[in-house]
Amino acid sequence: MKFFKNIMAAMALLATVASCDMGDFGDINTNPNYPSEGSTGGLFVRASEYVRYFVFNNYYYDIWTQQYPGYLSESKNNQYGPLDCTTSFSIDTYYIYPIKNLNEIIERNEDDATKNETSVTSFGSNANQIAVAKTLRAFFYMSLTDIVGPIPYSEAFKGDSDDNWTPKLDSGQDVYTALDTELNEAFAMFDESGSLTDDDILYGGDITKWKKFNASLRMMMAIKMKDADAATGKSRFAKAYADGGMTSADDSFTYQYDSYSGSYANYSPMYCCAYGIGSGNQNHVPNKIIVDALKKYNDPRLFTYCDVSETAYKGKAGAYGADDQRSYRGVPFGLSSNDEVNKQSKYCCSVGSKYCDQMATYGVITAARTLLVEAEAAQLGWISASAKTLYEQGIKASFEFEASTDNSWSYDLNAYMAQSEVAFNESDSEAAMKQILTQRWLAGYLTDGVEAWADWRINNVPELPMYSGQLDNDHTTYPYRMAYDGDDMTANSEQFQKAIDTYYAGNNDRWARIWWDTKDNTSPVGELESDDEIAAYSPVTWTQIGTGTMNYILDPVDYVFGTVTGDAYEGVNKVSVSGLPIYQQNEDPTIFKIEKWGRNGDVTLQFTVADNGTITVPVTSCDSYGSYTFSCSDYATCLNYGWEYASSYMSYYSDDLAAGPSCVREGDTFKFYLSYVLDNYYAPYYMLYDPDVVETFVIDNK
Repeated sequence: MKFFKNIMAAMALLATVASCDMGDFGDINTNPNYPSEGSTGGLFVRASEYVRYFVFNNYYYDIWTQQYPGYLSESKNNQYGPLDCTTSFSIDTYYIYPIKNLNEIIERNEDDATKNETSVTSFGSNANQIAVAKTLRAFFYMSLTDIVGPIPYSEAFKGDSDDNWTPKLDSGQDVYTALDTELNEAFAMFDESGSLTDDDILYGGDITKWKKFNASLRMMMAIKMKDADAATGKSRFAKAYADGGMTSADDSFTYQYDSYSGSYANYSPMYCCAYGIGSGNQNHVPNKIIVDALKKYNDPRLFTYCDVSETAYKGKAGAYGADDQRSYRGVPFGLSSNDEVNKQSKYCCSVGSKYCDQMATYGVITAARTLLVEAEAAQLGWISASAKTLYEQGIKASFEFEASTDNSWSYDLNAYMAQSEVAFNESDSEAAMKQILTQRWLAGYLTDGVEAWADWRINNVPELPMYSGQLDNDHTTYPYRMAYDGDDMTANSEQFQKAIDTYYAGNNDRWARIWWDTKDNTSPVGELESDDEIAAYSPVTWTQIGTGTMNYILDPVDYVFGTVTGDAYEGVNKVSVSGLPIYQQNEDPTIFKIEKWGRNGDVTLQFTVADNGTITVPVTSCDSYGSYTFSCSDYATCLNYGWEYASSYMSYYSDDLAAGPSCVREGDTFKFYLSYVLDNYYAPYYMLYDPDVVETFVIDNK
């Protein structure tokens, strides 16, 4: 296949995307909802679709973009872990489609004969189209050279003009220099008074965000130069920093997948994995190293990155429940046999449900990455800024971005930041730098894997462990680059071989170095969990021991404020519901749960009964319970603001909660006493409870 000749000759292809082998970036079919062929907006849509492949290079096969940074592992076999599955990377598709399309946009906006045509101007101003196209093109070129090294750049697309069908491969360093120049030129062209149409599927036409992305790209390239050419990197970084990169989560460069039914390749890759779409087979799961790191730092991102709920495609909640990090287990990557993979993946967690939505939005380059790159530069002394402030802003941006894609996730940022291992270490510069790099890795989960891999190659953070399947293949660390693809080399063999001889000592090897990668990485030998340790993650099981009748208080607010009192309380404020199932946990018989609890019948109440009959209700059972709180044990700390009068009359303060009657089991009757905190603006806060204010559950059918 003479791909490079096709690159130069195929300018008339415009936005049409042909089918490709799935090992070569997927089957991208034509979506009839997209703009017509020939418009620059349509060209831009097609080019933008390729951004996603730096997050997930594939939909089901060897997702090395997330495996090499330590984010994903495999749960069904040891096909990918030994690191000898995908060994090369083809760059031709990017030249034929996205880069060609972006070149076409630039040319048609610069050419006097075409720049005023409706098919051009309908997308936006000439200047903004050129600036955005050059910025996105630079992102593609940067990513390609970071993967393989030298690539065609200065002589690319010179077939028609110069009759050069075999372009030379420029060094990665020269490509970086050219890209920095081009990005600066593009930055100067942006006109924030204008915008692009919604054919800009990446930023919705927002030129201000494109400017921030442009400056962020320049900083990302410059920081990688710290070991190879620090002086130049520092100079370029300072200019880009002054121009202003991403500052908040909504500046992030993202990609939202499509629901178009013409091809599963338009769907979120984890949707395909979780639900067996196309060739998805539920194989990809979180890596042990990222799960263990999140648990080590008591990081609440664990609960949005991963999933152990009843709807998860792999492991369900263990004995500790889905809101306890002890229920989460990752899988080591690189084991020696299918049996070992199956053993170590038992009870493993799934990738978070938000990633498994058909139209999921994934971060590509997030504001968190940009801010933490700036924190690194500040720590290096490259810019006059507080590394501590930028570090904290980076973590905050990461949390806010994750919350923007998961409405059900909550977190306490201040508590997280106050932990000793997370709080910025201003007294130890080496420790502070490791904190910055660690947080950048933690924030990079399922974003641009090429960038995260570049961080590891340069900084060796984290230290990725090696397991038996990798060591048996004589691999002592992860690859430092991808080898050139054989078809690419066949099309331009002389120039590729010249680059291999010049920059890689004649060996197209994955452990050769990209120019900015100057130091050997170290990888410890990974440790495996024992059978007993694995068994601790076992999901809990339940046995129904009967059904019963729940006697509810219909409206405790009326009782508290005296609307219903005395005998009237007994007659008016209670209602009974029968047939509610009660279960006992098999693993711990002291734990019970009652389903269909609550006024709407949509709550499961779980509680523990001690030997003396005292009932303890976990705080987590508070969710959606109702308009009051129990006074039993630790459940008294549950804060509930569901009352009609909460804003003006009623408040809950855990420090003021008095010890009311204990909830207790008496044979087949479970008693749950209620209590209230009253604030009428004239009296102190106090507990109001009454032995008669009790809800009971009675087992009447065993």
